[in-house]
Amino acid sequence: MESELFGYTGGSFTGARREGREGLFEAANGGTLFLDEIGDMPYDLQNYLLRVLQERCIRRLGSHQAIPVDVRIITATNKDLEQAVQEHRFRLALYYRLAVLLIHVPPLRQRSADIPVVAQALLQRFNAQYGRHHELGQDVIDYFQTLPWPGNVRQLANTIERLSLVVREEKITLPDLAWVLPNPPVVPDKNVRDRNLKAMTYDYIEKLYQDGKSVSDIAKELGISRSTIYRMRQKYQNKKDM
Repeated sequence: MESELFGYTGGSFTGARREGREGLFEAANGGTLFLDEIGDMPYDLQNYLLRVLQERCIRRLGSHQAIPVDVRIITATNKDLEQAVQEHRFRLALYYRLAVLLIHVPPLRQRSADIPVVAQALLQRFNAQYGRHHELGQDVIDYFQTLPWPGNVRQLANTIERLSLVVREEKITLPDLAWVLPNPPVVPDKNVRDRNLKAMTYDYIEKLYQDGKSVSDIAKELGISRSTIYRMRQKYQNKKDM
């Protein structure tokens, strides 16, 4: 990791290029270097990074020559660095060098209103990557907003990428989540749903009958034919007599 950040001279270790190589700090000179998961940096390497931030110069691995660098540093972590300092896993001086402007990004579960925008943006990316034309159903987006997403945006991205690969239809719907989620939502069977709907319609028809409505009035209110009402009543009456 030291050679990646600060570079090395030729022959400084086994496998090193003969001509040497510049590190990330040299490559980012005059610009910005983003260091992700800074809380996982080995403790001894933190001292090298601190020296670079203080002296504004680097030394390639295997060299004593100082090379000036002017680099803006942005770091990210999901660790509590203050606690890591107390547990002697992160250097106090480095923490104060880095923690000049702090930006706290809440976990995805605390900003569910962002999920539709993030999900749509991710789907567009994977559509372009895999040559697909998928779109997310509103029921899928609504369900996404109910999930805790312990893996945050990375987990959401993984879920949408898998959906973009396995779903054949253009529109991604709730039943498709069974392919990618360990505990997908339970989607009622369409036949069961239709049967329940018909039973509710029959109960409503009977209520209108009891209210003194005529067959013509009921047919008009429900938008169905009079013969359909007769058939439904006959069918359910026969079931009751059985």
